[in-house]
Amino acid sequence: MTLEDKVGQLLMVVPREDLVRRVHAGTVVLMDRDVDSESETRQLTADLQRWNAETSRVPLWVHGFITTKEWAGPRDGQIAQRCALQDAEELCYELGRRWRHLGLHTYPSPTVNVPIHETCIMRAWAISDDPDTATRYSRAITRGLIRAGCGTMAQHFPAHGATAVDSHQDVPVIELSRTELMRDHIPPYQPSFREGCTTICTAHLRCPALDPDPGRIATTSRPILTDFLRGELGFRGVTIADAIGMVGFQKMGDPGETCVEAVAAGCDSICVTSDDDAACSVFESLLRAAGLGQLTETRLNEAVGRNLSFKQWLQERAPA
Repeated sequence: MTLEDKVGQLLMVVPREDLVRRVHAGTVVLMDRDVDSESETRQLTADLQRWNAETSRVPLWVHGFITTKEWAGPRDGQIAQRCALQDAEELCYELGRRWRHLGLHTYPSPTVNVPIHETCIMRAWAISDDPDTATRYSRAITRGLIRAGCGTMAQHFPAHGATAVDSHQDVPVIELSRTELMRDHIPPYQPSFREGCTTICTAHLRCPALDPDPGRIATTSRPILTDFLRGELGFRGVTIADAIGMVGFQKMGDPGETCVEAVAAGCDSICVTSDDDAACSVFESLLRAAGLGQLTETRLNEAVGRNLSFKQWLQERAPA
């Protein structure tokens, strides 16, 4: 792979043909604004793979962040309220099968934020405000999706439910001790990881109990994403930086430089959801950092390898 190809594997962009080609994108994110029906989704994912195949031998990973369409299924909190554990697993198995037949590769679950504030991010998505319930359903949801050969995304790491501030609007700070985090907010991640959770989404927030540096958010923190997430919790999948257009990320400084910091810290994929040239700027920043050695070859290859390993996992579990 060329250096451009490697850097492109780290980018998750919107479904624009010109953008996929320009940044050698490894991943595309489909959102509610992009499709209406299942047939439309199936056609778009086929088009995306065709566009990509004209310039790359590596297939695209298509992340399905489709949440409001009736055919997309209920959110995790609704599943936990309506279903017994075994039923939840079977429902998620069927959702995973549907996703794969539509050409989508990752379902945006489990949402394991344990909300302690009414105003926390995506509260309606959260499995439960009870840590034990969140932990049990996190396992069931992950098991069902993985059985179907569909990728999962645990969000938002490490504990976005523990702050009243939404990282879409500002930089939240988790004012909890490590003991409180480990008791109430980290346990729902652990069974998901054991069941093979394929990706996590980072939170653009400060967590002093895990990294006291005031200049770092979880997305740019090596102590959180490498030492804690991988070293202590044993996560082996792809770490995705939440959308970089969010205020919690933008307030950290120049977006391109912050993306370099995020990859160096442990992010393997950078999500760029704006329908403009922001992804091109990020691509150039990462390319320049790799060329200057600010982003080491070892770290770049590690991130690329995780993306490629996930794509191989998907190919081995492709629906008949």
